[in-house]
Amino acid sequence: MLYLFQERREVELKIGEKEYSEILVTDSENFLLASITDKDVIAEKDCKVVCVPVED
Repeated sequence: MLYLFQERREVELKIGEKEYSEILVTDSENFLLASITDKDVIAEKDCKVVCVPVED
């Protein structure tokens, strides 16, 4: 499960118990399809990235 949380004015990506600064999505030939950070989601032209907000 992917979590975004705010701590000390910095937003971090947390999956399980590990924190990440960026998630890279590549194809089988290591071509970059999407880059996901706390500030941006950048995706290749024919790729779709859906961000699902946390429900309270």
